[in-house]
Amino acid sequence: MKAKSDILGTEKIPKLLLKMSAPAVVGMLVMTLYNIVDSIFIGHKVGALGLGAVGVVFPLIMLVVALSMGFGIGASSIISRKLGEKDKEHAQKVFGNFLSALLLISFLFSLFGVLFIDKLIYLLGSSDSIFPYAKQYLLPLLFGLSFQIISASLTNIVRSVGSAKTAMISMILGSLTNLVLDYLFLFVFNFGIAGAAYATVISQLLSSLFLIFYFLKKNSELRLQLLPFNIPILKSIFIIGFPSFIRQSSMSVAGIIINHILLRLGGDMALSAYTIAFRIMMVLVLPAMGIMQGSQPIIGYNYGAKKLDRVKHTLMLSIISSTAIVFISFLFIFFFPELCINLFTKDSELISFTSHALTLIILSSPLIGFQFMVQGYFQAIGKAKEALILSMMRQVICLIPLLFIFPILFGLNGVWIAYPVSDIISSTVTAILLRKELQIM
Repeated sequence: MKAKSDILGTEKIPKLLLKMSAPAVVGMLVMTLYNIVDSIFIGHKVGALGLGAVGVVFPLIMLVVALSMGFGIGASSIISRKLGEKDKEHAQKVFGNFLSALLLISFLFSLFGVLFIDKLIYLLGSSDSIFPYAKQYLLPLLFGLSFQIISASLTNIVRSVGSAKTAMISMILGSLTNLVLDYLFLFVFNFGIAGAAYATVISQLLSSLFLIFYFLKKNSELRLQLLPFNIPILKSIFIIGFPSFIRQSSMSVAGIIINHILLRLGGDMALSAYTIAFRIMMVLVLPAMGIMQGSQPIIGYNYGAKKLDRVKHTLMLSIISSTAIVFISFLFIFFFPELCINLFTKDSELISFTSHALTLIILSSPLIGFQFMVQGYFQAIGKAKEALILSMMRQVICLIPLLFIFPILFGLNGVWIAYPVSDIISSTVTAILLRKELQIM
């Protein structure tokens, strides 16, 4: 009986990439829809301070996502290559160690957050007026962090064995449940901003259970089991996954810095505007990330199987398709920013403020798809150094320093301008590293 992962090395690349990426893109689009509608509900029911609270808490959520993606992508990269090499035993050992580490980390993360919640909220950049809303929103999320970590991580493992549709169903299940509960808890039961957090925790619990049951099935290539920590395996997961962790966690660090700068230069209005702009930016980023996640198992499997022509074909097709999707979204948002922002608020001052910020932030966004694909490629083939350089380039090396320099030169506009400048610089470095890789491949 052929293993489900065998199609990664045999099926035609365009059809295979569509089969693997389409579910990931659909899942990401549904998640994007959830994040947008969630903010729309909060903006209309709670108001600008509620949006500000979401913006304050979001960097911490991004850190949790960074942790989940780092472990998930690190483990799935190794599993894909080992399945390509027909070494199923080692793939199972990686999966078991991954699960054990995941449970320990999620527990420690939640415990730390609950114990230091007040200090954490102010560290994230909250003002006194936003603080009570942020605390009501964050506390339920901290108790449910383990569900978010498990759900986000296991979707990558499911894709690594060729079951992209299962990962998509999990994401859709969580997002749609979240939307329904958001409406009920906010508008029917009047739970306030905490209701949005309760909805998130319950939906992530359902998504986690769905993925856990997948690995309990008899025909699953990987068994759901906890194994004693194997340091070499955990080290290899960490090394491969570290670039993803850096990329996502640096977004968290940048978000915290931005919150403090915006609070100082523009007050609560600027924080609320950035929350809206960031949600709209996710429309650009997440579909490209979905294509990246769909391409990685194909690249990793074929690299392990020494089928380098299939690796190159997948990479180039991924770059072209992700860039096209990002560019189409960019055109709509750039020419109709107020149409997008109107969904979140009817406050004319906030709409005008956000429109100006958004059009500056997304100027170089068509380059994002290219950056993601090349970084994902280096991770998939196990070249952690190159992937780490590219992960650090956009946020750590470019964006964060510019966030300190540009506001001094350009005031509040400096925050918005820092984004397109960092994209241009990091895309140039990405192109140089890719050219060098293709020459020696």
